[in-house]
Amino acid sequence: MPDSLVWINLFVKSTILIAAAAVAVWMLRRRSAAEGHLVWTLTLLALAALPLLERGIPRSLSWSPVSFDAPLSRPASNEATAPAGKLPDFATEAGAFSLGLLWAAGACLTAAYYLFGYMWLLVRYGGARQVDGEQPRSLLEQELIRHGVRRKVRLRETPHRILPMTWGIIRPVILLPSEARTWAPERLRVILAHKTAHIARHDSLTQLFAQAVCVLYWFQPLAWLAARSQRRLREQACDDAVLTGGEPATQYAAKLLELARWASSQSSVTGAVFMANPAGLEARLQAALDPLRRRHPTSRPFAAGLALCLAFCLFPLASFQASAQSATGHLIGRVQDISLAAVPDAVIIVSLDNTNKKEITQSAPDGEYAFLNLAAGTYTLEVRKPGFAAGFFRNVTVIEGQTQAYVATLEMGRVSDTISVIGKGPLPAVAQRQAPRRVRVGGHVQATKLVYALKPVYPQHLQQQGVQGTVLLEGVISIEGGLLSLRSVNSLVHPELTEAAMSAVRQWRYEPSLLNGKPVEVITTVTVNFKLEQ
Repeated sequence: MPDSLVWINLFVKSTILIAAAAVAVWMLRRRSAAEGHLVWTLTLLALAALPLLERGIPRSLSWSPVSFDAPLSRPASNEATAPAGKLPDFATEAGAFSLGLLWAAGACLTAAYYLFGYMWLLVRYGGARQVDGEQPRSLLEQELIRHGVRRKVRLRETPHRILPMTWGIIRPVILLPSEARTWAPERLRVILAHKTAHIARHDSLTQLFAQAVCVLYWFQPLAWLAARSQRRLREQACDDAVLTGGEPATQYAAKLLELARWASSQSSVTGAVFMANPAGLEARLQAALDPLRRRHPTSRPFAAGLALCLAFCLFPLASFQASAQSATGHLIGRVQDISLAAVPDAVIIVSLDNTNKKEITQSAPDGEYAFLNLAAGTYTLEVRKPGFAAGFFRNVTVIEGQTQAYVATLEMGRVSDTISVIGKGPLPAVAQRQAPRRVRVGGHVQATKLVYALKPVYPQHLQQQGVQGTVLLEGVISIEGGLLSLRSVNSLVHPELTEAAMSAVRQWRYEPSLLNGKPVEVITTVTVNFKLEQ
């Protein structure tokens, strides 16, 4: 199940996409309604493709403007507690499951609403009889030829007083009330021209697709507004198709108004037939009477350019990750000895393979340790504890969005002694043949010694907040005894702890290491533990 960040990402991205489409439609407001309808149709198509693209894009190509690093999880404390990674993981799974159930419930209710409408339509009007009159059929044939529709269209009538409607994708149906036989030929021609334009434009298919997107995005109010805007421009586009056929704008507007008045007395029936809802009549009348409005259908170059532009915008939007920490996982576990007893206060260092990235923590009194928000990848786990042999555990994998558990078992430290037994006797033949020669003996190393160490200051407000952590520093002891190139190796620790440690360690002074009597530079590692006590 996806966690809450998935839903936040989807909500944010869909909002950006719909808002961009609204701006594009507004910029095209003086152009034809067919072009605006295409913008909304392609936007709804992009909304449906967005979740699929998110899964298909490699995580390495994803990007996020901000990444918030959480503090290192659960430093060692004096209380024995369960691994800190378990509770967040359980809570994440429970929350994701609840969100999944909520989405499924909303999607099922929305789908049931649309399905009930279609079933009601088919049950009530599916058995309507075919129109026998010669005049309606001849007018329909003329409009089919004018719009280039080659599919077979069924013309039916019903005794119910309804608005003319059309439905069907493969075998379209135009349904008229029985009263249509008494209508004037001009009025009937205009209605058939409007319905034929719906069939030619495949509006039943685009409406079905818009409803499917509303099922998927029922939680996004803007998705419903996008479907509503698409439906409004669809009706205006069919009005434009009638007007480009030679119908005067004033007469067509009068016929629309007359039909709306006739339908107002049948509101109880019309409200149930949602595919013929005459909502937005005022906008349709204004668009029909606007002499400056363009009414041409969508051209192929415009459609291809719009689809290409949307594709170029959709890919970076899909790869965007508005997450608190991208591509991270948790590593928890326990340090134990060969008798399976817990090993407290062991130093655990994780190193991301093929990088210089390291993190450090200590095991708690119960031997438990935890690293939260580690970058996904393969790590080497180094565990050290006085009296035990250093443990190196390789190929420890951290998977994005998951919590991995690893138990490190330390072996007892090895003791090695050397004794030489000297006797008298002839040397080996090889040694006898070697002539005496002078050998320059090197390898005499005098180890560095810390002569001045300023103790780091634990920030008071961090103590009050209960913030602990271990800072791992790395630097170079110069031949003069100062520290060069001091840097912090780990990042999953509070930055103020890192700064406090570095400001103090920078002032440390050493007796430099000597190699054969000459000072040399050596690399040193400094571990600063910030721990709280009751």
